[in-house]
Amino acid sequence: MQAGPFKTTQTLELFSTSIFDAYKTYNETLRTTFNNSVTTYNELKDAYNTKAELENARNADSLRLFFEQEYLLPQRPCKPAQPPVYSGPVFTFTASDW
Repeated sequence: MQAGPFKTTQTLELFSTSIFDAYKTYNETLRTTFNNSVTTYNELKDAYNTKAELENARNADSLRLFFEQEYLLPQRPCKPAQPPVYSGPVFTFTASDW
């Protein structure tokens, strides 16, 4: 028995728990990766700022400028990239659903 004009139509059915699990997995993985990169960035930034402050203090004092060794500044770190937007399955609601 054929289903009329809809015989080739196929629907995909997702349970809400699978959507929540997909988002949870995505979110936890992304959060862990981003937090690790932020921690690394903060450590590098603090090291850079400490050396920059020492060098600025040396440059401000004319006596230290000539007799102390120059502080080599590490390369300034770049901020970590923002995580991408969630692109997995989502619930879609329309006004007629209410």
